Parts: sequence; C-alpha cells; structure tokens
Amino acid sequence: MSTDVIVVGAGWAGLAAAVDLARSGLGVRVLESSSIPGGRARSFMDRVTGETLDNGQHLMLGCYRETLDLVRTLGTHHLLTASREPIPLFLDGGERASIRSVKLPGPLHMLPSLADMRHLSVRDRLRMGRAAAVVALAGLGDARRLDSMSASDWLEGPAGQSARAMKMFWDPLVTAMLNEEPRRASATMLVVVLREGLLAGHEPSRPLLPTVGLGDLVARPAVRAIQDHGGDVLMRTRVRGIRTRGGQATAVCTSRGDMEADAFVLAVPSWRIAGILDGAGVSHAVLEADRLEPSPIVTVFLRYRRPILDEPVAGLLGGRFHWLFDRNDIEPGPPRGTWSYSAVASAATGLVDDTSRDIADAAAGEIATRIPAARRSLVVGARVVKDRRATFRPAPGTAALRPGPDASGLGNLFLAGDWTDTGLPATLEGAVISGRRCADLVRGRPSVRDRPSKCKTARIPHHPG
Repeated sequence: MSTDVIVVGAGWAGLAAAVDLARSGLGVRVLESSSIPGGRARSFMDRVTGETLDNGQHLMLGCYRETLDLVRTLGTHHLLTASREPIPLFLDGGERASIRSVKLPGPLHMLPSLADMRHLSVRDRLRMGRAAAVVALAGLGDARRLDSMSASDWLEGPAGQSARAMKMFWDPLVTAMLNEEPRRASATMLVVVLREGLLAGHEPSRPLLPTVGLGDLVARPAVRAIQDHGGDVLMRTRVRGIRTRGGQATAVCTSRGDMEADAFVLAVPSWRIAGILDGAGVSHAVLEADRLEPSPIVTVFLRYRRPILDEPVAGLLGGRFHWLFDRNDIEPGPPRGTWSYSAVASAATGLVDDTSRDIADAAAGEIATRIPAARRSLVVGARVVKDRRATFRPAPGTAALRPGPDASGLGNLFLAGDWTDTGLPATLEGAVISGRRCADLVRGRPSVRDRPSKCKTARIPHHPG
C-alpha cells in the first residue's frame, strides 16, 4: 500500500481523521499502541457477565453535529437514539427535580425545567432564567476575560446565582459537564457548553443513547471503513518519535521500525506529544500542551436484582456521583434476571485512589439514598473502571495551552485530540471535530486538494418512550 497519510492514534479523533481521508481516496495507515481501538472511549466485554462495558460512560447530545455525521458515514446511526424523556434529578432523601424541555427556541425550551426545580426558591429559579438569557443573548463576549475567570466566579458574579443554587444545581452540573469543579473550571468552557448544548434548543440538548457499546458504534466500524477503502490499521504499534527534514516530517519511528508518509496526523493524548515531538524542531507552543493537567473519571457498573430506574439517564445531586445510566438496552446486556446501570463520578480526584470495593459501596449507597426503588433491590455485582487521565482539566487560562491543528510548525504534520483548540471542553464531539479538521488540512495540501469525498446522511431515530 502506498501511504499518503499516517495517523497516529486510533481514538475517536484519529479514527475520524482516517475515515475522512480514506474515503477521499488517500492511502491511510493508522498506528495504535493498544490492542483495542477507540482510545478513552473504547469498549470491552466483561468476562464474568458477558455484557459490553465502555471505558467510562459518555453522554452525547443532539448538538454533536460532527459525531452524528460520522456515525451516519459509518452506517451505525440506527444504533443511536435521541431520548424523548425528561432527565430526572434525584436529591438526597428522595426529593426529585428534572431537566425537561419543550419545542421552543432556546433557552425558552428549558422553562419547564425551572418549574420542576421545586427544591429551589422562586427567586433562585428566576435568577437561573436570567443566567440562561445572558448566555443565549450575549454569547461569549470577551472570551479571554472569561477564560481568566472560574465558572464559580462567573455564576456567583455576573450570573447572580445564590449559594443554594450553586450547591443544589450548578456545582454538580458543571462538574459533570466539564469534569472539573466550578471553582477550578474556566468560565469560558461553561458558557460554551451551556450555549452550544443545554440552552441551544430542544433538539440540540437531548441526550443521544447508543444501543451498543461505543466500540461498536464508532471504533470497530471506523476500522472496517478504513480497511474497506484500502487503508491499514496496525494495533500494538507504538510511535516513539518523528524524523524531519527541511521543515517537514518524513517518517515516524515506531516499535515496528520507521514508517514514511507524505503527511502525518498525531491524534495522541496531550501527555504523549512532548515525548514524540521533542527534538523535532516543532514550535514551543505545541510542547506546552504537556502542561495540561489530567482530571479523572470513575465509572461504577452495578447489577441489581430488580430494575431501579424508569428513565434512560438520571442526574444525582449532592454527592460524589453525578450521572446514572440505564444500560439494559445495550447489547449484549447483563445476565438474565439482573439489571445493569452505570454511575459516573466526574472530577474524581478524591475518589480514584479508593479501593474498588469502597467505590462500589459508595455508589450503591448514594443511589439508594436518592432513588427509592434502589432501596428495594439487591446489588448482585459491581465493576469499577478508573480513568485517571479521562480528560484534561479545563482550568482558567488553559486555552493558551491548547494548540491548533496546524500549530506544529511542520508543514505536513497536524495535531488532533479533544485537548487541542476545538473551542469545546474534552468531549467526544471535540475529538471528532479535531480529527476532521486535520483531514481537511491534509486534503488542502497541493497534492491532494482536488480529491473528492462522499458522505451519506440519515436521520437519528427517537428513543421510544
């Protein structure tokens, strides 16, 4: 195979780039150090139960335009459904609110949610409505000034949120959305997520729920698509460095030897960039990405003797766990006679070093204090997945550490990953956006500028309910 482009990394960013490039008629080779494609959004089979588990649960929304386009391209759109149901929010003691929208322009579509927030005063709910209007109407404003502020500073200052509203709504919501506590997260990232997601309208804010593991939704179909278009995917192949000449990359140095190509896409985690590119004459700004700090996520997969949740996803307020997902529609599912759920703790720095048993007990305990049905059901099994480097920490000022796709200074080497300058926090959508931007830059090079690309489209079905 003639290699036009080498893509380093088979996470969602690298796979998105490789699929686009292979479908454009280019000779693509993907190099991945692990044995499973998908990166931090990979799937695996639990050897005890036989069910499909993801390396951490991910919540996708209807505003994930590039991700939706990718699954349409891969022909897996029928495996992703948009939920019609409100997202219940469970508080300690069994009190309940919800995030519920109607078919109105954003942010008016969220008015029913304000009515359902009965654990907050009318004044607090009016202030929340004012904050939504500020985001929707004013947008980012001075992005640099916002990025110097914490999300807490913005919420408690310009947005006028009370201490109770912070504790009982914003703190868990921001932590779950940004994988960082509001006092340590950038206000810019919060405003972007609110504007592009939760407050963007009825359809953009709806959860998208896969009926298979993330590996069967994107990773494995992407590998097949690359191979079907003449590309090559080499697993267990680690890239250790890069060779350059005359301001261009010429080859990657791998565990299988040097491999040459005309162009390169590095779709690896930020903490690997310096090790690969150090000494290659790249810009100092790219090596600064090594300063992006990681933030952990802990996911607990719990099996119950009886069902405990009527909705596909729920929010948990006031504890260390933030989301609860019903996984019983994902194939293959749990053993007969059990029901499977996953509890997610974002920004889990204070939890990730605990034992798996203690973490599972904590998750089951928090669920039981919030969801009455869980108190009437027995936990019959648990598995804990710790991802210590799940995302970068979106602290104030980190925007300056996130390089653009063409920031390397090498004319034929491009950077992809959710940590690059996508304008979003670390999300699956950001990863796909970054990969596709790199594909566009590669296609824009004189030797490949005029090659065609084809893409099928299809609608995403609604989740029954």
